[in-house]
Amino acid sequence: MIAKFRASSPGKWYYRARASLDNVDGQVLREIQRTYGGILFKPRRRKSGWRVVYKLVWTGDRTKRLLDPIFPHLRVKRKQGELLLRFIQHRSQTSMKRIGTRASPLPDRVTALRDGFHARMHELNAKGQP
Repeated sequence: MIAKFRASSPGKWYYRARASLDNVDGQVLREIQRTYGGILFKPRRRKSGWRVVYKLVWTGDRTKRLLDPIFPHLRVKRKQGELLLRFIQHRSQTSMKRIGTRASPLPDRVTALRDGFHARMHELNAKGQP
């Protein structure tokens, strides 16, 4: 997934790579975490009577460390994996210059490209996709 976050400046957004696994068996996710890292979130029940769901999350560059070894095995989410790897590569090649304690604004073309990455991922993740 390519997550979109509101920046502290009004009207500004930034994008970050994000991957997550949800499972009702926390031990399974702890074993995956030992191998691939990530942050394991404490469970919470969404509704009374529902089972507790654990969530293991990778963000930013940590997402690439997860994707590199599992990418060859992706079948259903292969297109999303390719797009996410391209997005991560793009971010690593786009340097942000700092002005004091703040990053300078990105050029419009970079912002448009990141908007495009986000929109394409949204399309790929839409329900009912073949």
